[in-house]
Amino acid sequence: MNQIQSIQDLKLNQEEFFLLSNKNYRSCPRHPDNWIVSLSTNPNSSQFIQCAECFSENPNQYSLNLVGLIKENEKTVFKNYPVYGDNELYEKLKQIFEADCSVDGLLSKISSFFLNLRKQIDQKIIIKEEQMMSQAKSLWSFNEQVIIQYNKLAEKEQLKNIITNFKDDLDKKNIKKN
Repeated sequence: MNQIQSIQDLKLNQEEFFLLSNKNYRSCPRHPDNWIVSLSTNPNSSQFIQCAECFSENPNQYSLNLVGLIKENEKTVFKNYPVYGDNELYEKLKQIFEADCSVDGLLSKISSFFLNLRKQIDQKIIIKEEQMMSQAKSLWSFNEQVIIQYNKLAEKEQLKNIITNFKDDLDKKNIKKN
């Protein structure tokens, strides 16, 4: 067990140091010179604790990394434990566990949703307003053209001139008679 004698010389994190300094995890039953690194989660496994060499002999087996297990918190999802081989379920569980479900997180999401909704509604209102303004300008232009054409066809200017000239002529005649 020369590995354990040099444990202080290794640059280990707290969890790794715990595993190596704990007598129960110091050596593998099959490979006594190797440290235990994982636990088999397969109920049919003949060996519950495993070293890296055991694990490399059968890499497709389901196991839990001891360091990961010690570090785990309530937001940790273990792959292939307690459900084996369902990657879709594992990914969904990871999403749920990683989601911010705190009250502040939910309030923030709700606030963001309505802020985004208001922006979308405002943008649609602005677009609709611009469309209506454009239609109003087109309608005004059309109406103005109709008025101009009507006035040309009705010869309003000529009628004004005739009436004005007729009145002037009458006024002149009335002046001469007086």
